Amino acid sequence: MFCANFYFENRIVTSKERLFRHIVLIDFGMVGSVDEPTQRDLGLLLSGMVSQDSDRLVDALLELGQSQQPVDRTALRRDLEPLLSQIADQPLSDLSLGPMLTDVLSIVRRHHLVLPSNLVLVLKTTVMTEGMVVQLDPTFNFVEALTPFVERLMLQQYSPDAWIRRLGKTVPDVAWFATEFPQHLRRL
Repeated sequence: MFCANFYFENRIVTSKERLFRHIVLIDFGMVGSVDEPTQRDLGLLLSGMVSQDSDRLVDALLELGQSQQPVDRTALRRDLEPLLSQIADQPLSDLSLGPMLTDVLSIVRRHHLVLPSNLVLVLKTTVMTEGMVVQLDPTFNFVEALTPFVERLMLQQYSPDAWIRRLGKTVPDVAWFATEFPQHLRRL
């Protein structure tokens, strides 16, 4: 779950009398949650951006988005590659997540992909959070701070336990396919 209305009016920042400042949220009027498949695809999206892997980024966007018309993978990848090359030319400490996400969302719209509302809320909250944190500490780099979380998320998603869970969910389908499909095929 996450707080989706992270406006300045909805939080208090404690003074820096102690070692660290604290951000206290005072309004939880708009909250959202992200299910496990969306977390996996969001991790794939961020991983594709950080590793500059256009195919991974395309896969993530096609998993996350829906379209009423066919999406041209090659054109989508071609539109993403200049964005990835911009990222490649900068050190991680100079990257800003907000403009990157804005550029990705512009490309998503151009290719008529519609993202789920909970994901749009996460992205909006991320951009707002980055803006607020940079105002509190101009030296803070959101991308650098997120990188260990993305790496941990990817490790969790591709751990043996995660594979076993996913395979366990497909066993009934595979069993049906192996036993029932040949009978249906013979009836044709």
